[in-house]
Amino acid sequence: MNVFSCHFRGARVSVIYDGDLGGEIFWIANVILDGHAQSIDGAFSVQSTHIQADITRAVIRGLEWVSGRGGR
Repeated sequence: MNVFSCHFRGARVSVIYDGDLGGEIFWIANVILDGHAQSIDGAFSVQSTHIQADITRAVIRGLEWVSGRGGR
C-alpha cells in the first residue's frame, strides 16, 4: 500500500492506493469536510507514470461530486 496526501477546499485528504504500472490502481481517500468524515474510493487503469497526480485528479473530481450532491 502507498500513502500520500493532497488538499481539497483547504482540508487535508489522506489517500491510500495500491496497484502497479500497466495494471489497475485502487484508491481510498479520507477527509473531514464541514466536521464530517468523508471516505470515497475508486479505481482506474494506469495510463501514465504520474500515478499520484492521476489519483489526485480523480479524488478531487469525486469529492466535488459528493460535495455537490450533498452526500455525506
